[in-house]
Amino acid sequence: MSCCSLIDRSISMRLWVFVVVATTASRSFLLGGVSRSLVARELRENVRMHEETVAFSERTWGRLAPPMTRDATVTRTVVRGLVGREVCAAIVDEARAAKRWSSRFTMSGANVREVHASELPRTKEVVLKLWPKLASMTGCDYIYDALVLRYDAQFSKERGVEASQPAHRDDSSATVNVALNEGFLGGGTLFEADGALLKLDAVGDALVHDAKLRHAGAPTRRGERFVLVVFLSRRRPTVDDHCRVFHSRANGLLVLDNRTAKDERAALDLCRCGLALDPRDGELLVGASVAANALADRQSGDDFDVQRTRLRALALRYGSCARDVHPKSAAAMHALGLARLMTARHPRHARAALELFGAALAASLPLTTDQKTALQASRDLAGRTEAFLSRREKKGHEDGHSVHPPSLSEA
Repeated sequence: MSCCSLIDRSISMRLWVFVVVATTASRSFLLGGVSRSLVARELRENVRMHEETVAFSERTWGRLAPPMTRDATVTRTVVRGLVGREVCAAIVDEARAAKRWSSRFTMSGANVREVHASELPRTKEVVLKLWPKLASMTGCDYIYDALVLRYDAQFSKERGVEASQPAHRDDSSATVNVALNEGFLGGGTLFEADGALLKLDAVGDALVHDAKLRHAGAPTRRGERFVLVVFLSRRRPTVDDHCRVFHSRANGLLVLDNRTAKDERAALDLCRCGLALDPRDGELLVGASVAANALADRQSGDDFDVQRTRLRALALRYGSCARDVHPKSAAAMHALGLARLMTARHPRHARAALELFGAALAASLPLTTDQKTALQASRDLAGRTEAFLSRREKKGHEDGHSVHPPSLSEA
């Protein structure tokens, strides 16, 4: 058995003890009856995926020297002069010459493009030389991935979008962002929790932060901005690591074009497995709310009223918890707004959803075109639903009859 397997087995055993405690009250509203056996099975799948990730990293970057200490922790810090100016200029030149610019990793389309550092020989060499210092700063064991990001204001403007990235958390343990050039306007990293905008003062400076901190790439208004981003992880997965994998797996199902009820049920189960480990993981709460709402939409007929009501209640509860954890998150506001809209029985319920959608659209962190379109569609639906409920309420009072909540199809 490999050393990595032994480590993962050790962490899984400790997580098992945690799961037993966390799911003792498995009939609780939040967990919705998720079983310890389901959590344990999905944890094993997480470990299998983690081993594959480590193996891929070793094929790409080699077996790297372990950090001097594994106790190092980083929340958010700036390192001055991590990379020399001439080296940064050479990385930019090598990246410009690359023919494989894409948005496969960042998934942000024309907003930002990237090229993998492992495909750039000089850049890869620089990252490997930085490894000892990065490992000692973060306590990480391997390179999850490394990219050169390209924010091009003109390129994005021609396609009707901003050169930015929406709020997200990274699929790693720590993230290092190195400024590679100057001569642009805007940019920087926006952190959702406190609204801080961190801009690196000089070429070669680096921002190092915990990957679980939700952040966004602020819009580059003019010129091009190049950033070297190195994602670092640990061989020994933590609870945070498992929660990130649960969210990634669930989100992969929820973004399918032709997803089925089975996909939505699996996504909901994966989110609840993660919430058994950390009930305050905001992204898992959002995913669970979205999945529960989607499943409720599929229920039809009188025989499904109880199940539909339960799923709507779950979606509302998850959405409320997500908003409590991430009060500035547009995704959390959208999920809670949809949950409130789907359970609206009075015009004020629809107005509450309308306010959430408006707040999400006005959030300080950038949104993708798809996110804006979805929020605007939700806001339009909330407006129509409010008008519909107001008419029903007025008609009910005039006729002397009670008002029954309309279905969304009626709205």
